[in-house]
Amino acid sequence: MSLSAGAQRAFFHAIGSTSLKGDSMLIAALAQVLERARRKWPDVKLSDEEFLSRLAARVRESSGVVSMLGRLRTSDLFIAWAAEKHDDAAIAAIMEHAHGTLLEALGPMRLAAHERDEVLQKLRQRVFVGEKPRIGGYSGTGSIGTWLAAVAVRIAIDEKRSEKPEDELDEQLAAAVADTADVELAVIRKQYAGEFRGAFQEAFRALTLDERNLIRLTFIDRLSIDALAAMTGLHRSTVARRIAALRDELAKGTRKRLQDKFRLSASDMNSLMRVVVSAFDASLSSLLGEPGKSRASSKK
Repeated sequence: MSLSAGAQRAFFHAIGSTSLKGDSMLIAALAQVLERARRKWPDVKLSDEEFLSRLAARVRESSGVVSMLGRLRTSDLFIAWAAEKHDDAAIAAIMEHAHGTLLEALGPMRLAAHERDEVLQKLRQRVFVGEKPRIGGYSGTGSIGTWLAAVAVRIAIDEKRSEKPEDELDEQLAAAVADTADVELAVIRKQYAGEFRGAFQEAFRALTLDERNLIRLTFIDRLSIDALAAMTGLHRSTVARRIAALRDELAKGTRKRLQDKFRLSASDMNSLMRVVVSAFDASLSSLLGEPGKSRASSKK
């Protein structure tokens, strides 16, 4: 497939660089990008000129334009920009293409069939409806299915959380963290349950908003590392390390607040904290599905 003169003009005008106009390698790469997009989405209506001018704006800041084209999901950008123009065929094709990915991402949420259908309906409204649909914000750095799955999971989480006030969620998280079958800790919790929960909540609220959200997604919403990686756009090992670091920070923060709260002898305090922090760490590890693993071992 050759690139028309009009399509070339649209791209080079948008990219704003006269030095690239005679680059035969770039022109060939653009022709391949356009051919792949047309072949993948044959029913989508988006002109060559509009697609390439928008693509130029996306790669303009890159020093290696051809290399950048190879890194972007250009065919997914093609259909996303068509859907942004309210192309019904494009919207239907995207939803059909992403259906399996969406179901897989929503699986761990344990939604009833009607709840899942409602999430998917809200996804369509949130992403494709309006004067400036949110699908236009798709960057092309990951697959469009994964991008939609992240939005769908956020919708499902928002729906669940809307059923409970924020304080109740924090209480639920503190209770989950403190939950253990350890007999000695059970005695301590009976005596100091309020102090432990209060110390934990203070440590939790000292985290940033993004850190608190990650903790909630992990321990309340029980999302897997893979689901969190899809939502955040980070590698799963990076997400695992971040959760492990937050676990450690919460344990240390809770310990410090308990030390400030209790007026015990040094030996009694050390004994108490050994039990509390050990059980705290074990509870978080088990909720993560990684019992007995330390921060170092989570860096796989």
